[in-house]
Amino acid sequence: MHLLRNCRNIFKGQEYLAMEEFIHQHKDDGVLLLKATYKIELTEIARPGKKTIPAFLHLEKEKVVGRK
Repeated sequence: MHLLRNCRNIFKGQEYLAMEEFIHQHKDDGVLLLKATYKIELTEIARPGKKTIPAFLHLEKEKVVGRK
């Protein structure tokens, strides 16, 4: 029963029913062990340390008269 409780946390729906049937069929064979393999994916997300400001200047054109 302890093994089935652990399986309930890992398997859902039809997978759990298949595990339950397998465990009941082999309960008199001796020791049953649930071995799980997990896949872990790490994703790196860059977080800016400070608020960034776009680097552009608002320039205006001026007509300069009389300068040489």
